[in-house]
Amino acid sequence: SIYQQEPIEREGVLYHEDDLHFWDGRLPKDKRPDAIVAVCDSKGQGKDYVSSPCGYVYGEDVYIKDVVFNNGLPEVTKPLVANMCVRNKVSRLDVEMNNGGDYYAQEVGTLIEDKGGFTSIHTFFTSTNKITKIVTESDYVKKHFWFLFPSEQSAEYKAFMRNVFGFTITGKSKHDDAPDSLSMLSELIKGLTGSIVNVIRRPFS
Repeated sequence: SIYQQEPIEREGVLYHEDDLHFWDGRLPKDKRPDAIVAVCDSKGQGKDYVSSPCGYVYGEDVYIKDVVFNNGLPEVTKPLVANMCVRNKVSRLDVEMNNGGDYYAQEVGTLIEDKGGFTSIHTFFTSTNKITKIVTESDYVKKHFWFLFPSEQSAEYKAFMRNVFGFTITGKSKHDDAPDSLSMLSELIKGLTGSIVNVIRRPFS
């Protein structure tokens, strides 16, 4: 596998490379995205990662142009998330309210404002079982999300994808931060669909 730089449990793997759409990272110059949104699964304890994918929404398709995937301390990851939002002109960032996520969101918001960005930040609490949510949302991710070709991915993006492909439904995964953040982004986009998404021809078909 292109992504596997370390052995992982293959039994019960949810995502395979052939399941997903990939593209070269070029967005249409003559179209504006319906929305640019992101989510953030803020770091918990131990070796968890802050996982924050940014999606450009064009009709039914969601292009994952940028990600933060880092297990550093909050003083490291908060500027990374803020910079991603400013760099991509993210209109909305949803931050999960676990492990102090509300304080994390406030501080990221302050950093975005200091950098001249305009991002509406929302916090939310997830009561659904994490594994159930990841599995339930995986169908939407497989059908509608587009990821960068490996040749176009940064080191952090590659680490994010390794985490996605390493997730298993048997509960043997070391980490589930990346697939969990994709499920959050899927829920956010489906929640916005009625107001921002119209069915249009795929711009990269």
